[in-house]
Amino acid sequence: MVNAADKRMRSIVVLVVAYFIAGKLGLRLALVHEHATAVWPPTGIAFAALLLGGYRLWPGIFIGALLVNLTTGDGITLARALASIGIAVGNTLEAVVGVHLVNRFAGGRRVFDGAQTTLAFAIFAAMLSTPISATFGATSLSLAGLANWSNYSNIWTTWWVGDASGDLIVAPALVLWAANPRLQLSRAQALEVAPLVVTLCVLGLSSFTGIVPPRPPHMGFAFISIPALLWAAFRFGRRATAASMLLLSALGLWGWANGLGAMGISRMGVLMELQAYLGVTSVMALCVATELWQRRQHERKLESQSQSLQDQAHLLDLAPILIRDMEDRIVLWNSGAERLYGYKKEEALGKVAHLLLQTRLPEPLDQIRAKLFAEGQWDGELFHKTRDQKPVFVASLWVLQRDRARIPAAILEVSNDITERKRAEEALKAVYAELDKRVTERTQELAKTNEELRLENQERARVQSALRELSGRLLYLQDEEKRRITWELHEVAAQNMAALKLNLASVKRSSYALDTKAREALTESLALTDQCMSEIRSLSYFLHPPLLDEVGLAPALSWYANGFSERSGIRVNLEIPADMERLPQAMETALFRIVQECLNNIHRHSGSSTAKVRITRNEHSMALEIEDEGRGMPAEVLQALSNGSTLKGVGIMGMHERIQQVGGRLEIHSLERGTKVTTILPLGRGDS
Repeated sequence: MVNAADKRMRSIVVLVVAYFIAGKLGLRLALVHEHATAVWPPTGIAFAALLLGGYRLWPGIFIGALLVNLTTGDGITLARALASIGIAVGNTLEAVVGVHLVNRFAGGRRVFDGAQTTLAFAIFAAMLSTPISATFGATSLSLAGLANWSNYSNIWTTWWVGDASGDLIVAPALVLWAANPRLQLSRAQALEVAPLVVTLCVLGLSSFTGIVPPRPPHMGFAFISIPALLWAAFRFGRRATAASMLLLSALGLWGWANGLGAMGISRMGVLMELQAYLGVTSVMALCVATELWQRRQHERKLESQSQSLQDQAHLLDLAPILIRDMEDRIVLWNSGAERLYGYKKEEALGKVAHLLLQTRLPEPLDQIRAKLFAEGQWDGELFHKTRDQKPVFVASLWVLQRDRARIPAAILEVSNDITERKRAEEALKAVYAELDKRVTERTQELAKTNEELRLENQERARVQSALRELSGRLLYLQDEEKRRITWELHEVAAQNMAALKLNLASVKRSSYALDTKAREALTESLALTDQCMSEIRSLSYFLHPPLLDEVGLAPALSWYANGFSERSGIRVNLEIPADMERLPQAMETALFRIVQECLNNIHRHSGSSTAKVRITRNEHSMALEIEDEGRGMPAEVLQALSNGSTLKGVGIMGMHERIQQVGGRLEIHSLERGTKVTTILPLGRGDS
């Protein structure tokens, strides 16, 4: 997507290129000085660019003018460079001042929407701003020594005429066509385009060249091209008129370049006359075209208003309207009233409206008339009968009409047939009554169902509470059983194995009396005894580490993490506060089992090479976070977690039950890489 800065830069580059090319073409017609010409299209290009694109495009004018003048002449010297800078400053100021004056006093971009603003454009842009460039240009050339001061007036005049003609001829075409570049012609106009172009070329060649005889005495026949410009203005509008002026200017300049001039007038004089003629003719033709355009706009607006009035009159004719005098006799009866009530105008005029239509009023007539005289109008619903005695309901508006002396003179009554609406309202009332009946019945059914659901929910809550209590009891018994088995393994099995090892060691000391095979069996038995003792010790620690009861959660977790890393090869990063105090036994057991379950799940399912266990604590709560960098949890398990439905797997259910028993909550999140389990426990509640 192109941003504003890129768009501005592209516009400046296009402006520089256009300015440079047009400037080089104009300087090919220079006579009084190589830098001064009476034909300078860049002025119109610069004006149109700033008017349409804003003042932010001024660097394009400065750079274009600088390049045009630097590359003119025999070569680039210091004097020419300084003069070129002065000329570029003058050309830029000319465009900025001209556009500012047009924006301030001539309608801005709508400068060619009227003859008055078009004349203001000629004054402010072509007459008042162009002397700036002429003054800067002639002065810069003279100060730099590139022109004689004695030739200052000729250079200034030529410069001014060239800039003014550029504004008057080139700028209108660019502004108008940029505002609406699409050419939309009717079939008749399309057939006229070619004849118009041919006529304009013939008249232009007759005026400015000797190709079509008779050969004009310089500007003698120039006026004969005006009818073709008026043709373009009347038939095709402002854009075609501006384009025709460009074509006529091109023909005039081509004729001048090929020898237009006679009666002892110099070529420079003829060129000045030609540019003056073209500038004045351009203003005249544009004024005519803009006036015609405005007239067409007004005609279209009047046509639209006329059509709107006709539509409104038709709409008024559709509505039943009658006018009554102060004795309630009908003095106007429109076609809408005829269609609604069935009475012809001749039958209704002169009759008392309420008697003719058998009106049923919503309130006494005296009260209605009192309100009508007090407020000037009254509205309400009336019951009428038609000519064939059919009932009609209408929404009626009465408006009191007064004469110039403010004395009540008549009553305008506008009615709207609402018979179908009244029937629909009656039908709707019946539907509402039936609906109310059904809603009442349904409400009773829903109340009964809600009571049944309430009782069912109470029973379900009781069952869930019992299940939760049972689950907690089972977890407690499970931990106690693990603790008992651990004690038996440590106190009974481990002691027996120690005694067995001592006996085997005693036998080994007397093994010299045994044969080789017996000694090998004895050595192997001692190794098996050591292995059994190690496995019994590890099993007892896995079931219930003694450190958890003896010194607390932190040392137990540290011991378990080290052992887990050695067995699984997964590096465990353990972060526990150094000043962590002991927790109630139930909390420490729950947290240890959650860490144990999570690390086992990481080893079996995640594929992660690392795991992080972090405990944080504040005044009110404690948080346990276990995080890995594996493949994450399946989508169906996460969906089940978010919906609160039954979870798959005993491990997650067990963790939830354990943490709920001590008043905490469990959160599981699947990250971009891995899974994070967070356990939050409130502090200060004691052993649950």
